[in-house]
Amino acid sequence: MEKVNLPYGIKRIGVDAFGACGRLTILDIPSSVESIGEMAFANSALKKLDLRKNRITEVSNRLVYGCWQLSEIYLPETVVIIGDEAFAFIPVTSIVLPSALQQIGMNPFRYCNRLQSLSFSSPSERFSIVYPFLLDMETDSAICCVGQASGSIEVPAIRAIGDYCCTGCEQITNIVIPDTVSYIGKEAFSFCINLETVRIGKTKNLEIRDCAFEECYNLSLFSVEGDVISIGQDAFREPVKKSL
Repeated sequence: MEKVNLPYGIKRIGVDAFGACGRLTILDIPSSVESIGEMAFANSALKKLDLRKNRITEVSNRLVYGCWQLSEIYLPETVVIIGDEAFAFIPVTSIVLPSALQQIGMNPFRYCNRLQSLSFSSPSERFSIVYPFLLDMETDSAICCVGQASGSIEVPAIRAIGDYCCTGCEQITNIVIPDTVSYIGKEAFSFCINLETVRIGKTKNLEIRDCAFEECYNLSLFSVEGDVISIGQDAFREPVKKSL
């Protein structure tokens, strides 16, 4: 099926309801829908997701994960939670987030390498954008990096770089991390394949979690002026080089 018009009166769309529908490009969701389950549209052929007429409060985990044709997303102002990897692996170029957001899960834009513009409908009390990072001001951490980030970037004066924050940001070449950072999360910079240098200031008690710089096989300089208290499993793991 290529097009589905759901009847008015439906209140919930269940988990994985239209998952992997490889021909489904158009889905009309009635305003009566109040909640949508995890991975409801994941790996489908949807081209557009418009929820502006719905009063949903949560974008569930991996809602449109892997929707390879999804280039347009519109969210209602009622959304207060965006789940883990909600929009991961899609070709969207621009997203406007509702200002009422109270919680954003693990990198919702993971591998959105075409994402050029990320903004809020109006100033948010909890979150801010300091290009190329989406920041959680309550936890003093970076949630994610906009997919089009490239060249040399500087991490702002925060406490933590979250799990999967910059995974797969292939155009980043150099990173400067300030001495305020004491936590670099799991796979924070994994698969940044063109990353060449990382310079970290006089930090105290720095934790580098599992796979933080995994598969950064062009990394030639990693400099820390401060104290490192732990380095996680496979933190700097490179691909196995096979010889014939």
